[in-house]
Amino acid sequence: MHGSFPITYDPGVIKPPPLRTLLEDAAFRRYMKTLPSLPDNLSWGKPWAVIALRTDGKWMMGKFGQYGQAWQMTVRLIRDTDIEDVSLVSRRRLFAPPTRTEDYKVRVRARGLTAAKIETRTREVPVLAHLIEYPYAWCVRCRRPSSFEQFTRHHAIPRNVPLDEGAPRCVFCGMRLAS
Repeated sequence: MHGSFPITYDPGVIKPPPLRTLLEDAAFRRYMKTLPSLPDNLSWGKPWAVIALRTDGKWMMGKFGQYGQAWQMTVRLIRDTDIEDVSLVSRRRLFAPPTRTEDYKVRVRARGLTAAKIETRTREVPVLAHLIEYPYAWCVRCRRPSSFEQFTRHHAIPRNVPLDEGAPRCVFCGMRLAS
């Protein structure tokens, strides 16, 4: 991990559930352990970051070239008692919440026919909907439920980059909440 940032949570910020708690859910654990795909044109440099909040309120961040390296650091930090929470962040690609395909049957009645025909249709069903409940939302960079708050300064965004006032941002990576 690289340097630490001497920035603490604002008093009104709602903390998201810690990653160690989220990983107790089998579906989320399976999702995080599955190697995400990055196209070759997005795999250059260090496309993964691990952002950690220490118990003293300071932030730490490290950048990694491979997901496996970032995951190993994440596991190490989860086990560290001096770390309050950690997030494994994609710096190149945005990830929607995982879904699974589900077939369902629909009774369809055509005009002029008395008998109904049954059709099988397909839909996408969210896998982790039980973890993404208010006041949390899915962060497409952190690939986890997070809380989004308004910041005047954010630890993950360089100081020379102006923050747009009023846009809720992820407490870990600084991603704006999609509206």
